[in-house]
Amino acid sequence: MIDDLQAQLGGMFWVIAIGAPVLVLVLVLQVALKTRLKTKQLKQVFRAGSIVTDRSAPTTGPLAFGLACGAHMAINQGVAWNDPAGGGFTKLELRMRPAGMWDVHSATDWQRTMDRLLAERGEKPADLAVRLRRQAVTATGVVPDLAGWHRIIEQAAQTGRIGMRGVPLLTRAAERISRYEDRFRADGILPPNGVVASLRAYDWGRAVTMARWGMRAGYCDRVAAERGVLRAGDLCARHYGSWAELSAGFGMGRMLSFDDEDFPVHHVEVREAHRKLLAEDASPWRTMPWPAPARAA
Repeated sequence: MIDDLQAQLGGMFWVIAIGAPVLVLVLVLQVALKTRLKTKQLKQVFRAGSIVTDRSAPTTGPLAFGLACGAHMAINQGVAWNDPAGGGFTKLELRMRPAGMWDVHSATDWQRTMDRLLAERGEKPADLAVRLRRQAVTATGVVPDLAGWHRIIEQAAQTGRIGMRGVPLLTRAAERISRYEDRFRADGILPPNGVVASLRAYDWGRAVTMARWGMRAGYCDRVAAERGVLRAGDLCARHYGSWAELSAGFGMGRMLSFDDEDFPVHHVEVREAHRKLLAEDASPWRTMPWPAPARAA
């Protein structure tokens, strides 16, 4: 029978005889890898919302502090906050996530993304609006209301610190931030009269995650990953005065990155992570004091 089939197919017989099992093997491996990835993701969903600490990783010192600045992201992802190597993710997943979410496909892409996330100043309208308000508070000691914030923006345009065409963008950003700050105060993320000091914590926190992703995916070595984490920690220490301030800045940055209609979902995640990190004994925010360097203006 096999001889008859070989005679009918001729040279194609061996192609099919060898190729078919290989094709089946490839399909089986793909299914197995996808199943493993889904299982890993499912485990992370169940672990998300918990503070996880890797006892073999640093829990004190500058590197641990930098990693703790990205603790919001670690809680949402269900991984250890202090694991710089991204051991909570499979390598396959860590190539898919940066590629799909960040367009990171290589070491060069990764470094470019890290440089952008770790820039000290943001140039979006919301970043500029908050920076102008912070400078005014530093100069006068008074936190302006929304009308006063509008005047600060207009004065900045009149003195040439920002372009006149940027005024509408900055005032709209100020209005949105003020609305979110009201909600943050109501939920205890901000104190009764508090405002966010900076929005950059959102990028710096994400840089911590990108550092572990890059190392796990093979886009950087441990030295480069830890350098990024240390840089993130240094920036956070310079621009914020406490873990609570950092958390509010991270939360506001995240809210502003999504449309208004997505606010409820993301706000709940930010609020719950904020509460856990400030209250639970397992939190690095409870075991590591906030450093006291000179604050940036």
